[in-house]
Amino acid sequence: MMSQRNVIFTGLSWKRLNNIGKAGMKDSDKFLSSPVPKLLLLAGTDRLDRSLTIGQMQGKFQMVVVRHTGHAIQEDVPDEFATLIVNFISRNRIGPHGVEIPGLLKPAFSKP
Repeated sequence: MMSQRNVIFTGLSWKRLNNIGKAGMKDSDKFLSSPVPKLLLLAGTDRLDRSLTIGQMQGKFQMVVVRHTGHAIQEDVPDEFATLIVNFISRNRIGPHGVEIPGLLKPAFSKP
């Protein structure tokens, strides 16, 4: 059951997402301009726009096509999804002893 606070937060988040396109920069361009390691998981490549196609060819992000899934890859194949995410994090040394990403909270504990 969602609380009133969650409903308000969700509503504000959707409003912000809807305003992204109105700001003059497409979602794909914002994704590509982000200075952090990026992973794009897709069920198929049929919906890639021109910016993402060019960015993928230039190596600006890692793209993985996860076959036999639908829109919710994380629900359709949770084990494969988790493996892809963990491998990406490990390969890019994201975490308390790796690359620091602005805005990413550090864990309260870490391995010795």
